[in-house]
Amino acid sequence: MGDFLCVLGPNGSGKSTFGRLLNALLIPTEGEVLVDGLDTRDSRNTWAIRQRVGMVFQNPDNQIVGTQVEEDVAFGLENLGIPRQEMRRRVEENLTRVGMLSYRQHPPHLLSGGQKQRVAIAGVLAMQPQSIVLDEATSLLDPKGRSEVRKILVQLHHEGVTLILITHLMEEALLADKLVILNEGRIVLFGSPEEVFGQSEMLRHCHLEAPTVVRLAQALRDQSVALPNRILQVEELVDELCVLKRSI
Repeated sequence: MGDFLCVLGPNGSGKSTFGRLLNALLIPTEGEVLVDGLDTRDSRNTWAIRQRVGMVFQNPDNQIVGTQVEEDVAFGLENLGIPRQEMRRRVEENLTRVGMLSYRQHPPHLLSGGQKQRVAIAGVLAMQPQSIVLDEATSLLDPKGRSEVRKILVQLHHEGVTLILITHLMEEALLADKLVILNEGRIVLFGSPEEVFGQSEMLRHCHLEAPTVVRLAQALRDQSVALPNRILQVEELVDELCVLKRSI
């Protein structure tokens, strides 16, 4: 299983800047950013870094260039000079991974926002990066499209792909193994979702709130309901309340 890191923070905290630094789209003016030991400030490393770190942006229309879905996924591979047979294999494999193989000959502009974003993810996956940075990749999507992309992220995480998800949606952060909270360009919290969302005072200082289910569980604890601190999902809260009800 790959690592799954979520980067959170208020507007202007440096989340997107952090993501672009990892892909060498931005170069640090102070300090250094190392990707697999490669210094992003050295232009000789840029190509190797971008092969290791794929990027999925907020607006999928900004990444889609092909007139058909399969052409778009193949675009990066053509630039790399990948042999045609291998290219076809990667296109089919990665469209299958994101559930878009049946749309392979569709024009991208006729797809929904969620479908477009899944095509963009397939195009990045086809390049076989070691990790993928997703910069607010679901923020422009409707609830259905957002749910589709989240399912893909969970699947990729279990397949061993390392994910760095930049988001302002707290419920999305619950998918990750580790969270980073940025504020004014600095890391103010780092840890598991349980550890980070337990720091309510610091979250408020950063103008953030824990997910609704975490706040609800805490409100019940404040009313002397015996709930464990590890509750992060609605299903976990329901299960614990059912156990308490049976014990009464």
